[in-house]
Amino acid sequence: MTAGVPEPALVEIRILDMPVDAYREASEHGDELMREFALIQEGDAEVPRRLLALADELRGRFSGFTTAQDAQLQEALAGGEGTITLHYLVPAGVKEACISLGVMLDEADDFCRRGQDLLTLATPRRALAFRHWFLDQFVRQVDGLAPSPWQEPA
Repeated sequence: MTAGVPEPALVEIRILDMPVDAYREASEHGDELMREFALIQEGDAEVPRRLLALADELRGRFSGFTTAQDAQLQEALAGGEGTITLHYLVPAGVKEACISLGVMLDEADDFCRRGQDLLTLATPRRALAFRHWFLDQFVRQVDGLAPSPWQEPA
């Protein structure tokens, strides 16, 4: 703690029975998007620059709170697990961060849909549903609501 600066209030977030294959699909697409955006950010496109800047900011603010869960996810992926339950203890500011990230990623999807010279397509339907559900778990639980289970898109 820095002198005179109070520690942020921490909130427990529970991600119950998260489907590891849906996480993998969403994560792979997100990684692909970020790699391509990193390559084109020097051009005139504002969306890639803003998304990359937001990702860097959020990584700096929250990565220290997600190290153990990232390791658990990697173990679940390597072990072929079907589902995993994760418990996070994060600052309440994660709510606004998740909202901002969700809006920015939706904007990135729009950019991909209309983009020229892009290889990355907009997020596939299931990965999009997963992304919305995952980010919403943080928003809802910071607001004091109970975790809600994943539901496969119809």
